Amino acid sequence: MLSFGTSAFLKLVCLNDRPQRTAIRQRLLSSGGAYDYHRSLRLRAQRYLVRGESMTAIAASIDEIARAPERNSVRVGLERLEIWRTGYAGSILDYGSVTYESPSRLFKVAFAPDFGIQSDDSGVAVHIWNTVQPRLLPEMTYGAISLFRPLYEETDNAPDDLAVLSLREPELYRLSEAGGYADMGADLVARIESTVREVSDELDLPPDGEEHAPEPRP
Repeated sequence: MLSFGTSAFLKLVCLNDRPQRTAIRQRLLSSGGAYDYHRSLRLRAQRYLVRGESMTAIAASIDEIARAPERNSVRVGLERLEIWRTGYAGSILDYGSVTYESPSRLFKVAFAPDFGIQSDDSGVAVHIWNTVQPRLLPEMTYGAISLFRPLYEETDNAPDDLAVLSLREPELYRLSEAGGYADMGADLVARIESTVREVSDELDLPPDGEEHAPEPRP
């Protein structure tokens, strides 16, 4: 079974057909996990939002990141996160993660909120997106996070809403504002399962991925 983190799955569903097939092919052939490029940002975002550390202190730690592209990505991401937070008040909350498994058990996706926030009377579980390419498509974003709503209904501490905070704009995409896009989840999953089967056949691999169980990626 292929395993995805939230950002990796959002990236997959926002790709055009050919690069999407290529990405799935690489997943099926992979025997291990990739470097989590966005972990440095998520850890610092949690220090800022959850632990209440000053952005000045957190920004000073960016120089500890060895890779220049990652340093630059974190720096820009934190700058935009601070701008967003300045204009979006609300108490910070904590929510656990849930994992969705596709109907044919061809892939699974973990939704691990980077933070929760109180918005009016609603508690919102938020995942941070800081990927440059592909562009985050709102309709695909809403369809993807709609998969997790039923799973949270079975938990003790369920958020009222789910969201993706894109630091590219920055923009908060809340499921409650999805309208008809919230019904796209099932079709989205069916398309991904179909592509996994097709690519597995091309590679002469079992479609359930039993011989290849990659670790979750960012």
